Amino acid sequence: MLSLDDYDAAEVLSLLTHYGQTSFDFVVTPNTDHVIRYHDDAGFRELYAQARYVLLDSRVVAGILRVTHGIRAHVCPGSDLTASVFSMLSPHDRVVLIGASASQAQGVAQRYGLRDLQHYSPPMGFIRDRAAVERTLRFVEQHSPFRFCFLAVGSPQQELLACELRRRGIARGFA
Repeated sequence: MLSLDDYDAAEVLSLLTHYGQTSFDFVVTPNTDHVIRYHDDAGFRELYAQARYVLLDSRVVAGILRVTHGIRAHVCPGSDLTASVFSMLSPHDRVVLIGASASQAQGVAQRYGLRDLQHYSPPMGFIRDRAAVERTLRFVEQHSPFRFCFLAVGSPQQELLACELRRRGIARGFA
């Protein structure tokens, strides 16, 4: 069964505020699709096992847990958490964004006043091309240490990248 860290958004933000840039860690936010993939795919379970935090993203799953197991789990949607993290950043924090378009990245930098947003958008299907994966990993590592790295390339690509970054041991910051 998927093991969840039962934090609400405010508690997670407090934890992340104190997170340093001397090591690498990452959070995953499972939604219904992720929970099904977790159940069906042993490799995906291994990726999730490496995450520092596993925060429930789905009110539907929370309701199912409550009805079937009597478990009351906090819901911490990844989209809300992302917006909250961006809001707590200072203009000088280094942020790495993997995925999204150049104009979207520029819009994020302008909206949140970020002066050190490093952006790279790998090509579609990059995860099946070892050289493209390597370029993506090197981009993150070259911009380390960072305060936060947002891996916005979909699941399971983002979990694969995060686990590979941890294994390589070069990147420093929180993804």
